[in-house]
Amino acid sequence: TYCCSQDKGYVAISAGPSIPVGDYASTDFNNKSAGYAKPGFIADISSGYKFNKFIGITALLRVHGNPTDDKAVEDDLTATAPDILWTVNTNGGSIVSVMFGGYGSLPLSEKVSFDARAMIGILNATTPEMKITSTFPDGSSFWQKQNSASASSFSYLFGAGIKFDAGKRICLLANIDYLGANPEF
Repeated sequence: TYCCSQDKGYVAISAGPSIPVGDYASTDFNNKSAGYAKPGFIADISSGYKFNKFIGITALLRVHGNPTDDKAVEDDLTATAPDILWTVNTNGGSIVSVMFGGYGSLPLSEKVSFDARAMIGILNATTPEMKITSTFPDGSSFWQKQNSASASSFSYLFGAGIKFDAGKRICLLANIDYLGANPEF
């Protein structure tokens, strides 16, 4: 993460891995909320303003991209109909969120601080387009296409990290965030 910082606040640009958990990462065919998401990328821009040395407000615009685990979908379909050859092709979905909240900063030294934040906001998730081809033992084949869908929901984020002041107006951040939401498609 690159951060332009002053005593009263910051503007940061971040990028890194997006590791799905819970239903979003689930590959359980019996779970209607299973997302079959694999690790992907995340990029965001955030800003914060400090009221005093320890407490401030923050805002965030974030984009996630997580590819679908096509092989896990194929394996689940094969388990339900083993005589059919299944081929699954998807183009990845995405998640965009806008969040606002508060943050706290605890100085550990003159150049290093521990920062934590709690935020709420709106999230828009887009499912991937999916094409499933089934080839039967007699050689005939059929395909079915699932169009992409989009849904918005309330979201929340909890995060923590270390900030290192690398210069008068530049800092480096290392954060771990947990983002939660439940969009219904």
